[in-house]
Amino acid sequence: MKKKMSLILAVVMAFSFVLPVLAADPNPGTGNTDIIVQNADTNTANPAATVNVDYINQSGGVEKTVFASVAPLAAGEFSAETSGLGDGWIGSAVVSSEKELAAVVNVLWTNVSALDHTTGGSYAGYDTGSTEAFVPYLVYNPNSQFSRFSVQNVDTGGAANITIKYINRDGTNDFTI
Repeated sequence: MKKKMSLILAVVMAFSFVLPVLAADPNPGTGNTDIIVQNADTNTANPAATVNVDYINQSGGVEKTVFASVAPLAAGEFSAETSGLGDGWIGSAVVSSEKELAAVVNVLWTNVSALDHTTGGSYAGYDTGSTEAFVPYLVYNPNSQFSRFSVQNVDTGGAANITIKYINRDGTNDFTI
């Protein structure tokens, strides 16, 4: 009887240690977002493009503006580290120029639970807002895995109503929020 009680107690103890770990949210780590722009002007004899990046805070105001000069067919980088915004800043950015640009944004998270302690993602920048966007690999699995993203309302006419449809690999809508 004593052995049986010890085994039951050990199993109960093991489950009591595992349950809190399963209930915790994943650690998203520390994220940095860098913007890379390329001047699309193919005539290298033309003057460089002046590129402005307005960093917009969560209240909708311009927190900081950064400028760079980017030669035709060259690229310029606006890194989180050199933005001057400081650790923990959250917001969005508006990139503008008098010349045509191509833009890509790289997001890198460090100190995460991945084997190499690093995860990342990238997305392209667009010159106008949209009423529909597709977010591949958006994940929702309560208490074990999730995705984070931000939506910025670029319409000055009022609040935006947002609907998220989780569509699985078979094209079936699993649920809508």
